[in-house]
Amino acid sequence: MNSTPAADMAASCIEYAQRALGVELDYTSDTLPILDHYLQQAARTAGKRPEALSLITQVAAAYFGELLQRRFDCWWKIEGDPTQWVIRFRQVYLELCPHDLVVAALGLPLPEDAPEAGFHIDPDDIEFIGAYLAALPPVTEEDFRLLSTRYDTLETVVDQLKGRAVARNLGEVFFDDPDYDEG
Repeated sequence: MNSTPAADMAASCIEYAQRALGVELDYTSDTLPILDHYLQQAARTAGKRPEALSLITQVAAAYFGELLQRRFDCWWKIEGDPTQWVIRFRQVYLELCPHDLVVAALGLPLPEDAPEAGFHIDPDDIEFIGAYLAALPPVTEEDFRLLSTRYDTLETVVDQLKGRAVARNLGEVFFDDPDYDEG
């Protein structure tokens, strides 16, 4: 298997979490609560070392993105530094920045242009997804920020967008970099 910058960083995340918690992350959603716990612990111990917290944030974002690639038909768009890398989905128009989601999970301030829920979707789908999510049982803001909750939300959003595409006879439409770069 070819190594990529994201895969290398994700491997570092696994190593750091193993060392800190004695539990190995395995690229499944079942281990996301462990990653959430590790991030909270790491944020407390990083203390006055912002460079340590920055590194932890970047490797955790890479791990989350690699996990998504194993679950969904998506890929990395790696441009700029790791804080700007995004995951793009092929079967639905959805893009997210794993780094922004990790920053939110830590309760740190997000970049000004970051979407509130952490996902960029087609503007035509925003109202539809917003109404669907609003009908779900509420979660606290603290719980919503967790990567495990964001993953669950992402699964729901992807399923709803796929269902909507099929209902609109667009189930065989696939997206690639030009679709995102033009949008």
